[in-house]
This record gives sequence, C-alpha cells and structure tokens, in this order.
Amino acid sequence: QVAQAIAAQLEAVGVTVDFEVREYGAYVGDLFAGNAPDLFLLGWGNAVFDADFILYPLTRTDGLLSFYTNPELDLLLDEGSTSVDVSTRQQAYTEATALLQDEAPFIYLYKQQDAYGISERLTWTPRADEFLWLYSASLAE
Repeated sequence: QVAQAIAAQLEAVGVTVDFEVREYGAYVGDLFAGNAPDLFLLGWGNAVFDADFILYPLTRTDGLLSFYTNPELDLLLDEGSTSVDVSTRQQAYTEATALLQDEAPFIYLYKQQDAYGISERLTWTPRADEFLWLYSASLAE
C-alpha cells in the first residue's frame, strides 16, 4: 500500500511509474545481487540496536544493499565498525548520519509504528525493535 501510494503521488506530478509487486524472495534476491530497479521500497530493522547494522550494508560503497558511493562516508563507517571505543564509534556514526542527512541518497519516508492488541490475561511488553519476543510473556494472575 505504501508503494502504491508513492507511485500514485509520482504519477500525479508527471513521473511515469512502472509499478511492479514481486514475490519477496525474488525481489530481495535481485537486490542482493545488485539488480535493483531505479526506484524501490525497502524496510530495514535493527535487531541489534547498533548503527553499523543499518549504515554499513545500506550505505557503504561495497555494502550488501548499497547503491551509493561516498569515500568520506566509507572512512567514517570503517572507523565506527572497527573501533571498540564507545565514544569513537558514536562520533563516527554521528558524522556519518549527518553526512547522509545532508546528501540524502535515499528518500526517507517514515519510521514504522506497530500496534499490538493483547488480552488483559497476558503480561507482555513489546520490544522497540518490532521483534516478537514472547519468552518474557506470561499469563496474568
């Protein structure tokens, strides 16, 4: 639905869109192989809560899903990913995200919000990373 809305908005301003919904495995396989269309929709979570988990594969020149090149960014990401010093990593990733914000190699759309409905009989707190971890869930007494 998000992709359809974007396609409609682009069409409304005169951009011709060849909208295609594909089977997820084939779609991601093509992306991983470097065969991305000119415009595509991608969501990426961060289960490990580490900036490197998102920035390196999506923005570094040789990243798994990167279609962007910036030598300055590559140096910052290398510094962040190879340092064990927390402040060094934080500084590198802060500079990297500022650079990405200035250059805007992507169209950042939104941060997905999840809604959960649970029974009053269940004690459970959703995680911030959208991972459904139910080992901590229990029946209320």
